[in-house]
Amino acid sequence: MVAIGVPSSAVALSAGTQGDATRFVAEQTAVMRAKADSAVAVQSETMQGNGTAVADMRSATMQASAAPTVAAKSAVMPGDAAPIVAVQSMAKQANAASTLDTQTIAASQAAADESAAQPDSTLQQLIDEAAPGAQLVLPSGTYEGELVIDKELQLVAPETILRYTGEATALRVEANRASVSGLTILDETVKSEPTVLVTGDEVRLEGLEITTASGGIWVRDADGGELRDNVIGWSRQPEAQRVRPAAKGNGIDLYGAHDHLIVGNTLRELHDGIYLENSDTNEVTENRIYDSRYGVHCMYTIGTRIYANVGEGNITGAMVMNTQDVEMIGNHFSKQSENVNSQGLLLFDAQRTLIRDNLLSGNRVGMYIEQSSDNVIEANRVLDNFTGLHFIAASGNRVTGNELRGNVADAQARESTDNEIAGNYWDEHRGIDADGDGYSDISYAINPLYAGIAQRRPPFQLFYQSPGMRFLEGLYQADMKSWTTDVSPLMKPPSAAEEDGEAASRWPAGVAGALLLGGAWSVILFARRR
Repeated sequence: MVAIGVPSSAVALSAGTQGDATRFVAEQTAVMRAKADSAVAVQSETMQGNGTAVADMRSATMQASAAPTVAAKSAVMPGDAAPIVAVQSMAKQANAASTLDTQTIAASQAAADESAAQPDSTLQQLIDEAAPGAQLVLPSGTYEGELVIDKELQLVAPETILRYTGEATALRVEANRASVSGLTILDETVKSEPTVLVTGDEVRLEGLEITTASGGIWVRDADGGELRDNVIGWSRQPEAQRVRPAAKGNGIDLYGAHDHLIVGNTLRELHDGIYLENSDTNEVTENRIYDSRYGVHCMYTIGTRIYANVGEGNITGAMVMNTQDVEMIGNHFSKQSENVNSQGLLLFDAQRTLIRDNLLSGNRVGMYIEQSSDNVIEANRVLDNFTGLHFIAASGNRVTGNELRGNVADAQARESTDNEIAGNYWDEHRGIDADGDGYSDISYAINPLYAGIAQRRPPFQLFYQSPGMRFLEGLYQADMKSWTTDVSPLMKPPSAAEEDGEAASRWPAGVAGALLLGGAWSVILFARRR
């Protein structure tokens, strides 16, 4: 039978010729498939970021698939149409397969490019691939968060910015003994979850710069960590600025977390700067807290040490509530005066607290002590406040060696009789020192009239230190034995005694200088006479 107009002589091929053509097609097809498979394998190894290799391999694949067709056509006799048709059919099938492989390679490359455009995956991959205990230096640049550290690592990121816009936590540190230093985190979505959450023991966070619209660093049920030299501030984004101060999150927030060192941090415009609840024996040292509600806030803690912190422009510098054995030494809380309830330092239901060498200046109330007992308050400077000290239902406290100067009223008190108060300097007191021992022979009693009236009739606070109120206090003398009283006030402030001591230590040098000057003039005069 003759097909498609081909001469009958061309159709009748010898068995040898057909066998040769068949073997040739099989060999060339195998070669073509091997080359295509090799190209796919090479591309799989280089597809992440090498687009040029993709183009080269596409060209090689196409050449490999086309070559057997040309070779087969040349090898078969021109009149042998059937083998040519068979070769072309097989070549087309192989070429289609090669095209499909090339499309698969291109799709894989596009997926790789898309993955590379998500830097958070890159950072998380680096963390996941790092060996436990290793130091990992993150690449510089701005990346999208979130990150999870679930192994012991030292993460160093001095030039890395992590930006997170989700509703979860930007950075979670779950592993024990992990550390993160130098990382900048921009987490400006208003939400309930914190920017950083620590649940591992002995975690160290140092030099982080955090901009948040929720909470800064939360530590939950983890012990022995260190938070050092971090900067945490509230976001300036319009949505974040619309958040009420009472709805903001805390800068550093510990719950059920013990034995932490919190040192050298700067916190601004937050709910509470540093908040500790049910967290014992933590040390809070040399932090600076500005424009927040409470600078340092302790609730239900034991053995907290609060040293050398600075608070300015907050509602209250330090709030110590329901605590035991807290130490507050060398702190400076100033300019807490914008709110009717502003204080430099507030103790409420606090027992066995040591308050020493603090400077409380420019506040509405320098130190407010309510329902607190067995505390030692000594050698503090309470300067230029509206009220220096305010006692309410406080008992069993020892108050000595404090300096109250420049306050509108040195003290207010009610229901606070059983306290040991002696040897303090009260600016408004006019005492007499008959024996010259530096203590007044006339006691200083804190008139309770205004405090009692303000408690029963809060609107009467408008008359605080008014001439009429001062006049009434002068007339009020009832039950003076129950008034809170300093039995032996200082005649001079302790700082004046220090200044006198310094002046006394300088006079020998002054005398020596005068003698030398006199000797020099004598020599000059003697020389001129000669």
